[in-house]
Amino acid sequence: MWKASEAMPMLEKYFSKVPAGPRPEEMTTVEPKQFAEKSVVIREQTQPIYIRGLPTGPISRSRRLGV
Repeated sequence: MWKASEAMPMLEKYFSKVPAGPRPEEMTTVEPKQFAEKSVVIREQTQPIYIRGLPTGPISRSRRLGV
C-alpha cells in the first residue's frame, strides 16, 4: 500500500501544472494577389457535394482562441 507521504511528491512531479514557456512572436501571413478565379472539376462517381473556399482577412489572436 502507498503512503501519502511517499505518493504525493511523485504525483506532484508528474501531474502538477506545466510552467508556461516564452510567448511566440505574432505571425503575419500575406497571400499573393489573386489574378483569376481558380476552380477544379473532379469527375468521379461520388455523391453530389459542393465545397466553396473563400479568402478571409486576418484573424486576431483573441478571435482565434475564442476569447
